[in-house]
Amino acid sequence: DGRGGLGAFNKAQYDALAAHMQEEPMRDANAWCASLMDRDALVAVRVLEVREAYSRLDFEWDQLQRLTREGIETTNKEIMRAHASRQFTSTLEGDDDAGVNAPRGE
Repeated sequence: DGRGGLGAFNKAQYDALAAHMQEEPMRDANAWCASLMDRDALVAVRVLEVREAYSRLDFEWDQLQRLTREGIETTNKEIMRAHASRQFTSTLEGDDDAGVNAPRGE
């Protein structure tokens, strides 16, 4: 039949999943799955089973940790640069409040 391991393919469930993926943005995976449960409970249960199995067996924790560290380092630098830029601009403009958040004793 040309479907390989998809012998149990169910067109109605596929259509329900495909429509849900197109119509519902996945900003929050849990809310997305809950709304899928309202549309087609069997498809939603399968998605829940697969994501749980994936998290246990195939999830790339090392890559997640690396990406998280990189994101935190990048964001921290951006926050510090923005603060330094504001402080520098305030100092140049003669703003008396420029050192309000500066560490004490320095």
